[in-house]
Amino acid sequence: MPEKGGSFVPVHQWRFGLLTTLVLVGMVVVWSIDGCTIKDFIQSWKFKQDYITLKVNSLANINQTYQNPSHSLRNLTLNPTLNTTHSPIFSVDSSLETKNATQSADLSGLNWVSAELEKNFTANLLTRWLAKGGEPCKDSQTVEIKIPGLDKEELVELSAGEIHDFMFQAIDESGNARCLGGDYFEVDLSGDSWKSRPVVKDFGNGSYSVSLQVHPDFAGDYNLTVILLFRHFQGLKFSPARFVYDRQLRHTGIRFFRTKAQLPQLQICRKSDFNRDVWSGRWTRHGKNDDCQISNDGRYRCLAPDFPCRNPWCNGSLGLLESNGWVYSSHCSFRLFTVGSGWDCLKNRWIFFWGDSNHVDTIRNMLNFVLGLPEIKSVPRRFDMNFSNPNDRSQTVRITSIFNGHWNGTQNYLGLDSLKDEGFRNLSMQHRSGKALWNR
Repeated sequence: MPEKGGSFVPVHQWRFGLLTTLVLVGMVVVWSIDGCTIKDFIQSWKFKQDYITLKVNSLANINQTYQNPSHSLRNLTLNPTLNTTHSPIFSVDSSLETKNATQSADLSGLNWVSAELEKNFTANLLTRWLAKGGEPCKDSQTVEIKIPGLDKEELVELSAGEIHDFMFQAIDESGNARCLGGDYFEVDLSGDSWKSRPVVKDFGNGSYSVSLQVHPDFAGDYNLTVILLFRHFQGLKFSPARFVYDRQLRHTGIRFFRTKAQLPQLQICRKSDFNRDVWSGRWTRHGKNDDCQISNDGRYRCLAPDFPCRNPWCNGSLGLLESNGWVYSSHCSFRLFTVGSGWDCLKNRWIFFWGDSNHVDTIRNMLNFVLGLPEIKSVPRRFDMNFSNPNDRSQTVRITSIFNGHWNGTQNYLGLDSLKDEGFRNLSMQHRSGKALWNR
């Protein structure tokens, strides 16, 4: 018999009690977890797998038609005094410095983000544009996008110098993932001293990617804006203004923190650089005059004429550009010409323009700002003329401009169809041969 006042509990009984207690605690923990958290985790994992699959496939064959990898996203919730300085105007906050050992690893082998023209681009584009409809997804239209890597962050933090690729999915009116591409997204990445239009890739199945990159010298806070300008190739139609959608879908804050990344040094553009079909670049700012105003003669002279540009972003006097300190560069940087160096470069040359009405502004600006002929307020769409250096009449340059938007220079919207007119076709051929010259 057991002793008085004592008790004996069999081993199997206390083990059962412990197990029961653990089960109850586990149930409380599970109930305390937000169901949305579990759902988001699962969907995030699914998208990660889809992204990896799409990434591998796109690298193998960018022109391949993909099984839509993003339909698993369709249940996600939508979130519907001349004050100038010669030093760089940008500054890097101490909070933007390299964050940890991983982020301060060797980043010396990085490259600039670039855009390449795919093979048979025009043929492939026309094939996708003219594809017949019929399926619900083909007949739907994009009204939203989902960017899993950006949507749920108030402020996204990224390392400067590296290229950051983000996949996003076009969503239709019903909240479903689109199965076709062709949407034209205008993406803008803007900070105080850096502005760029990030490269967007269309995978042809409703999914897209955007590539973001900022040089470490320009680390800081940025805004990423995504605008859906045209839907499903509508920007290719005649009078595209009728079809413009122009809806801002995202405006997200991004902080690029400084790293030790080393990008290839930009070189001054050479003749061979202009063989590229697609250019991708950025605007950088190296001076600023907060009091600058447009003068009575319409000029925007904000910096001193001899205000230098900062290497390697350009070469020459930044004050020659009426941009209040902004300058453009791409895979190479540009030389900024004075009037004297401009004439030394162009003397006895022939410059032939064959394109749309934008060339009218380009030619006028070149005459006004590069060749020192401000008295020329405008040029016609179609002309062939010799111009002389006002300081040295022995230096001349021939400029020819042929407007190709219509065989009749006063009309528009024919594009290359203007070549169906025999007279216009002969005119273009004569000028390309260098034989014709009128209005000397």
